[in-house]
Amino acid sequence: MEWVTLVRAGGAGVAGVLFVLAENFDGLWVWVFIPPLVLTALAGVSFIPSHRGHWSGVVLAAPAVALGLLLFLAVAGGRGPLPILLFTVMPAAVGFASIRLWARRREQG
Repeated sequence: MEWVTLVRAGGAGVAGVLFVLAENFDGLWVWVFIPPLVLTALAGVSFIPSHRGHWSGVVLAAPAVALGLLLFLAVAGGRGPLPILLFTVMPAAVGFASIRLWARRREQG
C-alpha cells in the first residue's frame, strides 16, 4: 500500500494520510448484473404457478417486482445509462406480467 500525502492551501506539508478505499472496481460488475438476472429468473419461475392461477405465483413474483423497481430507481437516481436502466427494470416487468397472468387466470375461474 502506498501512502499519499495531502497538500494544504497554505503550502506543502503533510496534513493527513489519504487512504484510498479502492483503486480497481473490476469486481463490482457482479453487483450490477447478477441481482437483476436472479430476480428475473425468480419472476420467470413464477409464471409456472401463475399459469395455473395458484397464489404462489404472486408470492414468487412480488419480490422481483418490488426489488426490481427499487433497483431501477436507484440506478435512475444516479442517472445510469439507458442499457443499464432497461436491464434493471426487466425483473419488475417480468414479475408484473406474471402477476397479470395470475389475475387473468383467477378471473377465468
